[in-house]
Amino acid sequence: QGLDEGCWRHPEEAAMPPKLLGVVSIAARGLSPPPTPQPQPQPQPPSEKSAADLSAAGFRCVRQPTLSLEAYAARLRKLFHCSAECFVICAAYLDRLGRRHPGITGPLSCHRLLLVSLALAAKFHDDTHYVNSFYAKVGGLSLQELNALELLMLRLLDFRLHVTPEEFEAYRCLLGRAAESEATSAGDVP
Repeated sequence: QGLDEGCWRHPEEAAMPPKLLGVVSIAARGLSPPPTPQPQPQPQPPSEKSAADLSAAGFRCVRQPTLSLEAYAARLRKLFHCSAECFVICAAYLDRLGRRHPGITGPLSCHRLLLVSLALAAKFHDDTHYVNSFYAKVGGLSLQELNALELLMLRLLDFRLHVTPEEFEAYRCLLGRAAESEATSAGDVP
């Protein structure tokens, strides 16, 4: 399946929430983002659980992480020592996940989704990478939890980790535009 060029004109058109897209671009470029207020989770009314709900529940934290998403992304960028290409691939995985399973991202799941997708991208793309015990420690999870989330993400993506050159370029441009937009809104660009 090829990418429709028309759907990549603006970052907000991606299935991935713009805030998460901006965070991935900030982490990839190493910018210092402005502090942002932490959103408070809204109580969800009880309803029948769909497969997407159950999938999302696997990534949900019990409580709001104390570290902002931006600070968490910066921590991962600093400690993972992965290539810049991994952040582009990570964005592709997160967008695929959002398209296949709408509602999976939220204030209680974004940190874990970012951790797992970046670890998968590093393992799939980079010649040298760390073991899951290291990624778990950096991400603040137990090894067993990271292993389970990694397997869940692989299943949700149907084990499709390959990103074609065309997809890679589309996501690279998308992240570049999001980073420029974030820098402009933060006043980093004259």
